[in-house]
Amino acid sequence: METGLLQFYVGDGKGKTTAAIGQIVRAHGAGLKCAMYQFLQADPAGETEALAALGVPVERAEGAFARPVEEMSPSERGAFFMAQRALYTKAVRAIRSESYDVVALDGILDLLQLGALDLDALYMALTSRPAGVEVLLTGRQMPRKFYDIAGYVTSMRAVKHPHFDGRAARRGIEY
Repeated sequence: METGLLQFYVGDGKGKTTAAIGQIVRAHGAGLKCAMYQFLQADPAGETEALAALGVPVERAEGAFARPVEEMSPSERGAFFMAQRALYTKAVRAIRSESYDVVALDGILDLLQLGALDLDALYMALTSRPAGVEVLLTGRQMPRKFYDIAGYVTSMRAVKHPHFDGRAARRGIEY
């Protein structure tokens, strides 16, 4: 690709990961090489199987973490963040390798918000990437520092959601 841009999908609403996957499917269908790195994910999800069937690699951090971060002990949280940072290192290597035209960093902005990644390091990785690599980033909040380097910023806002009524997430719909 001649010029790769940064796409941010943010907000408290449903659809951030779905938008990134839709972009990957479109790019893959156009013959671009794509990869997805999913942060803060432990449970199996429908998108990983679908992308794998298309030949798009999806990577998640090593280790099983069944509890939300806020419920983890300090040692569990440390191990969890270490695994997430190892995945981040793989993702940055993939971006720099020029092996992919489109790389999705799903949930990376939430990892930043938790303090598990350095904002300046991610900023440097994004601004020093090869010119032809498009990077998709998702999460609840985009740091203001990223606004000027963004090509796209799309905000998903939760107006109504079954979670508001205490309903559990459904496989194939929310994950």
